[in-house]
Parts: sequence; C-alpha cells; structure tokens
Amino acid sequence: QSHFQAARAPSDFQISIHAPDRVERQALANTDIYANVFNGWERSEVAYQLDGQGPWIPMTQVAERDPYYLAVREREADRIPDGYRGLPNPVISGHLWKAGLVEDLLSGVHRISVRATDVNGTTFRAERLIFVD
Repeated sequence: QSHFQAARAPSDFQISIHAPDRVERQALANTDIYANVFNGWERSEVAYQLDGQGPWIPMTQVAERDPYYLAVREREADRIPDGYRGLPNPVISGHLWKAGLVEDLLSGVHRISVRATDVNGTTFRAERLIFVD
C-alpha cells in the first residue's frame, strides 16, 4: 500500500482541512468545509465530526479547485518578484470532499475532525479548529 508523501510533512499527514478560521453563527448554514484527501479516490469514505462527539457526518466527493490552494495562490500573487513565475493555475481536484457545517453550533471554539478510510480499510485523520462568533 502506498501513500502520498507531502513535501516537508510527516508521513501521516494525509488530509488537509479547509474551513474558515472564524464564522458568524448566522452564516453557519452557508459555510462549507473541505477535506483534501491526498491519496483519496471515488471509493474512499470521508466524514467529519465536531468536538469529538456526535455522529460522523458524511462528506461528498466534489470536482472543484482546492480552495486552500486558491487562497495560497491569491495570497502569493502580490509577492512574486519581477521575472519569476507564480504558482501554477489551479486544476480540478479528484481528491476533494465537501460538506456543510451543522447549523446549531454554539459560539466558541470547535474542533473539526475528518477521517478518511480507503478501500483497504486504512484510516487517516486530521483536525483543525474553527471559531464561531
């Protein structure tokens, strides 16, 4: 079994979660989170959970550009010295999953946990925090 090895990252770094750092409670219904499962494919099962409790919420595989890469590319665009190339144009990702945040989160800090399981039963996890105002 082979796994993707991200440059300058530990071998167990297999998922990148993209979500806003802060979100207003009234905007929760319109807030999506993304999981870039580096070695994921159509038969991978991906879900998220909040605060280490409650149900795992299935995420849907989507054919979109990675929002994290889009944000990095936009941030770096103004920092490119003359004569240097910028980051490549974004492409549609085949290993991106998406789900809406639940609407009943209370104000405060919440932990998003994502797990991805491949067809061989290997599971990877990632976490990040989000602040709800």
